[in-house]
Amino acid sequence: MKQTVNLETRYVCHCARVTPEDFEKILAESESPNLRELKDRHGIVGQCTSCEYEVKGLLEEHLAERVLKKKEEKTKKLPKKNRWEQISKNVRAMFARQAKPQLETYRTGVFFLRKDGLESHLVVSNLQFPESEKNPNGDHVDFHVTLYGEEGAQLARSRDIRLPNNGTLECTPADLFPELDSDVVGAMYIDFDNVAQTGSLRPYGLLVNTDSTSRARCHYHDKFALFTDPGFFQNSSPFEPGQTCWMALSNCQPKVYESDYHVQFSGKKFSGHIRVEPMASRWVRLRDLFPQIDFERENASPAIFWLDNPQHVIMYFFWHIDAMKLWMCQHH
Repeated sequence: MKQTVNLETRYVCHCARVTPEDFEKILAESESPNLRELKDRHGIVGQCTSCEYEVKGLLEEHLAERVLKKKEEKTKKLPKKNRWEQISKNVRAMFARQAKPQLETYRTGVFFLRKDGLESHLVVSNLQFPESEKNPNGDHVDFHVTLYGEEGAQLARSRDIRLPNNGTLECTPADLFPELDSDVVGAMYIDFDNVAQTGSLRPYGLLVNTDSTSRARCHYHDKFALFTDPGFFQNSSPFEPGQTCWMALSNCQPKVYESDYHVQFSGKKFSGHIRVEPMASRWVRLRDLFPQIDFERENASPAIFWLDNPQHVIMYFFWHIDAMKLWMCQHH
């Protein structure tokens, strides 16, 4: 596993820990590099998507250099006065092809909760990038949301929703799934239909309180991916005094997530095991994962909690500040 550094500019894709040198090597070793391959094989642009604009630009430059190199080899056989004219024609044709967007269905996901005076809203923004003259997705995007429950079963599907350019929506569970009125622990999966660009479509979960026992308005962004993470999920503040920490986990992959988990403090280490079926979710208080610890007697802070399996899952940690009756979140 590569070591994290403080300077985020050291990376082309910070989530996947890909440096410019790594990126150049990946492109050079691929016969026909494309954005889909970069996502599926290397995890680039696969989590927060904030590097998508830069990655697309670097990819286009690399492909342009490949085309020019091939064309230059062919035009060497032409008379000198015709070489530049042929190269210019080839470059214009290449950029004309790139100007036509490749449309695809883009899926992403966030954890969902509705119970104990809390519920998750969905916030979606369709923003035009300032670097572009217009939104590559056109004047609107269409999407729908599918809800999966705690054991991995599909519970509901929203109506098709249209979001105009530079528009933002905050959708409650009642807006998305009016037929569903029960408590739910699960995940929302958002499908954007026929989009050319995904970086501006950043869906966020928003955990809000539905009664007055505590206050909550915690945002947490999408964490969907189908690759292996370059490390482990960890939490450096699991048992802080006066705080109750909860783990929100959704297995977004079509295979079981199974892992040992551990906590270490005061030179002691305690472990357990967790298994989450495909598309299933968990909302669990971290203390409940360690019944062997007597928290009334142990001084369990500072501590670190982690899971061993680097398979990607949607993961967040939420803290309830007991004295303030306030919720906060870390989207891991």
